[in-house]
Amino acid sequence: MNDAELAQREYVNPRRRYSRFQEESVRMVSSVTDYIKEFKIRQKSQGSTSQEFYYATEKDIEAVRPMFEICWYAALATFSVQLNGSDDARIIHLCLNGYRHGIRISSIFSYETEGEAFVNSLAGFTHLGSINAMKQKNIEAIKMLLQIAHKEGNYSR
Repeated sequence: MNDAELAQREYVNPRRRYSRFQEESVRMVSSVTDYIKEFKIRQKSQGSTSQEFYYATEKDIEAVRPMFEICWYAALATFSVQLNGSDDARIIHLCLNGYRHGIRISSIFSYETEGEAFVNSLAGFTHLGSINAMKQKNIEAIKMLLQIAHKEGNYSR
């Protein structure tokens, strides 16, 4: 049996696949745990008293680009569905902040399509130009849209 057939057999075998999954999961958890321990040791040796685990640096901004490219649509859909279906003030606040951050990141990276999608979706929740009854969340959406225009307007294209 050649290597390709052996690899295919191991891939198809559910027990072997599960076993490899378990091994990799243990390895990943161990790796992350070691990293956290090293980080805490370094933090103590530097005399830092902050409880923050991660500090973003100037170089880290490029790490945001691929993450945003992958998840912007799912985030937009989540904010939209949750904002549409909830009257809970906390959920509304979180969704509106999500819109704000999505628009900001889109502006920073000059993503026109993504930025327009966030803005248009948020604008739809204002119910301006609609005969539907205005709720508090619609007023909050108007406020957020104006706040974004005021604070982030210079970054938008």
